[in-house]
Amino acid sequence: MISVVIPNYNKSHYLSQAVNSVLMQENVDLEVIVVDDCSTDDSADILQSINDPRVRVIFNSINMGVSVSRNLGAMAAKGEYISFLDSDDFYTSKSKLDSELKCFLSSAAENLCVYSIVNIVDDSGNFINRTKEFCYSGDFYKAVVTRSGDLPRDFLIKRDFFIELGGFSSGVSLFEDWDFKIRMSRSVLPVFTGETGSAYRQTGVGLSDKGYVLLIVSILNVFRKNTIDQSLSERIGLFGSLLKNLILSRTS
Repeated sequence: MISVVIPNYNKSHYLSQAVNSVLMQENVDLEVIVVDDCSTDDSADILQSINDPRVRVIFNSINMGVSVSRNLGAMAAKGEYISFLDSDDFYTSKSKLDSELKCFLSSAAENLCVYSIVNIVDDSGNFINRTKEFCYSGDFYKAVVTRSGDLPRDFLIKRDFFIELGGFSSGVSLFEDWDFKIRMSRSVLPVFTGETGSAYRQTGVGLSDKGYVLLIVSILNVFRKNTIDQSLSERIGLFGSLLKNLILSRTS
């Protein structure tokens, strides 16, 4: 079974599309676990109206944040495999999970991270761009920690492996997905299906000056946290590559 965990906070406008896109997956045994983080909109009404035994809903008693919500969903999951989908995103292909699961079943490797192409869409779901294969040479960890590519966060991995890694860090409020990917990259083999799997909704909300400062501080904190075991010279080299890739991503 595949468990798909959907954390939600005040995204009622998109919630049904996210849940239904998972329920429409073909040729896989699955469950959907929605973790609502004390939404103040009509998310609860939408979730309570869903009549499908494959859907389970967890209502947090207090607002805990996206990392804790994802972890709670993972702990409640019954599937051998797990994937995460934000409540304002959605699957674009009915074979997304089936294609990724087949990669698992055809590989002898113990720990895989299987991912597909992600379409980037606007607030209305109109196509903007798409991600490409995460290409790297040599060390996957170094490629992830320096953000040399775009590894989608709705990848498929084994639930036990996710639990073993400690899940998402509750102390990381921004770039929590990057933080997890770095830790995962030390002991996983990435596999690309080559097929389109999901859509990431880009709202187009701009960042204020304070927002940029917060982003920079968050990036530095995640980088420092995940390179503490590297030598000073290695950290300098990694940070140089990270800075270069961040600049390139802003100018491309």
